[in-house]
Amino acid sequence: MKKLVVIIGSGAAGLGAAAYLASSDYHVTLVEQGRELGGFLNPFKRKHYDFDPGVHYVGECQPGGMIHNFYKGLGLDAEEAFVELDPDGFDHFHFPDFELKMCRGREEYRDRLAQRFPHDVASVDRFFTVLRRFQRSFTTALRLTRSRPKWGDLRALSGVPSLLKYGRATYADLLKATVRDPKLRAILAAQGGDYGLPPSKASAIVGLTLVGHYLNGAYFPKGGSRKMRDDLVAVAKSNENLTIYLWRSNCRRRNDPGRCRDLNGGSDGDFRLYDR
Repeated sequence: MKKLVVIIGSGAAGLGAAAYLASSDYHVTLVEQGRELGGFLNPFKRKHYDFDPGVHYVGECQPGGMIHNFYKGLGLDAEEAFVELDPDGFDHFHFPDFELKMCRGREEYRDRLAQRFPHDVASVDRFFTVLRRFQRSFTTALRLTRSRPKWGDLRALSGVPSLLKYGRATYADLLKATVRDPKLRAILAAQGGDYGLPPSKASAIVGLTLVGHYLNGAYFPKGGSRKMRDDLVAVAKSNENLTIYLWRSNCRRRNDPGRCRDLNGGSDGDFRLYDR
């Protein structure tokens, strides 16, 4: 008997999880309250302009990267789906009296920061040491959920206690403990808009993960988030193990009642089946 899974929400994560599980012989029910599948990947229109609210840029699209492997597992080609932004400066950090561009490459970015803050190179190196240990421990711990441990994992796992420590700290706590120059702290926290929190409210793990995520460059989906949504929806809908339901009132707004059927036949507010 197939295992049953219910996924609530059809954003990038929901669609991807549904497609992966359905292709792994689970029976998946995907439930979406919005007008369309795609969540924040859906663009919207105001007069003559289209807006992509969901994807500003993403990292890890290079071969072997997280997004690249995610697409590959779904039968999609990440190299065709994404275009790389300027590797010498995909993020521009502007402050009243200084600015800096984030570049691709761990060593390149470390060197750029060291050149900009020559009086505090020790802080730059401390931060990157913490980041490297965090990434190594986190990646190893994640891999061990899917495969047997190797001897080399023991060294990486020695950093797990620090993961627990970071889990209880804010990103501001971590920066204060590792970085002396307040302008350098500002640079290292400047991408906080991506997760919508100041460093004093964000987890240290979130701050470290975001900086590490973009060390291999930044990319934008060709065709915008609309194309990203369409690719994921096409993969999800092609699998017979996946059943999709939309909120019934949204089916009515489509003026296409034939595309939707009752899930439980009740009053307004029920879900209805989204047909292929």
